[in-house]
Amino acid sequence: MSRDTVRAMSQENVEIVRQVFDAFSRGDLEAVLDRFAPEQEFHPSGRFLDLDAQRVYRGREGWIEFWHTFRDPWESLTISVDRIEAVGDRVLVLGTFHGKGRESGVETTVQAGWIQTLENGLVARTISFTSWEGTLEAAGLSE
Repeated sequence: MSRDTVRAMSQENVEIVRQVFDAFSRGDLEAVLDRFAPEQEFHPSGRFLDLDAQRVYRGREGWIEFWHTFRDPWESLTISVDRIEAVGDRVLVLGTFHGKGRESGVETTVQAGWIQTLENGLVARTISFTSWEGTLEAAGLSE
């Protein structure tokens, strides 16, 4: 494969991941699922107490379960993407959660990171991190 082909595929992967985060912030579950491989895996960071950090959410059903478990306590929830780039066959995302608790009304803003692996133009694996530093380190990009 030529260097130009690899670069084009990397940019396509970055755009697909950007679409996933945009859909997540809009609350569009179906648009997120459309960009996931049928057997996708999601590994949560464990930052949020209602999610088990040892649990892996697999497939469409797993993501739907994660979606509802994670989003239900929030009146509003968005993720702003602060940095996104291809790192080999993966995509690194550094972002910021912005949320408002449904019952408490408390607003929170926290940084988080993700490394996503794509296969055939679909997200096959996502690993979530509690810090930008941890995400960069896992991607081999420690600063």
